[in-house]
Amino acid sequence: MSTPTWRLWIGPVVWAIHFLAIYGFTAIACARPDGRGTSIVPAFILTVTVAAVAVLGATIVLAMRDHKRSSGPPGVSRFVHGLTAATAALVIVAVVWEALPVLLVPVCR
Repeated sequence: MSTPTWRLWIGPVVWAIHFLAIYGFTAIACARPDGRGTSIVPAFILTVTVAAVAVLGATIVLAMRDHKRSSGPPGVSRFVHGLTAATAALVIVAVVWEALPVLLVPVCR
């Protein structure tokens, strides 16, 4: 598998890790009988979200750089670079969307 092809999977994999991390951590924190740990849930979600957006932003930058460097007529390589950037941009929207409830809903309701 060439480098641009595996790079297509970075966006969905980052989204899946982000989803599992924030909802798994919240579930574990809320399952504790004494309620300890719920105060750090918003900070954890913010940290994981910022890290995910940073990785996705770097993916977009690298894909667009490679898209511009592709020589010759537009072809599969340029398409894969553009699709990688578009997928990462869409995943940024998904990551921010799934992190929004921390601002709108109390933890452990």
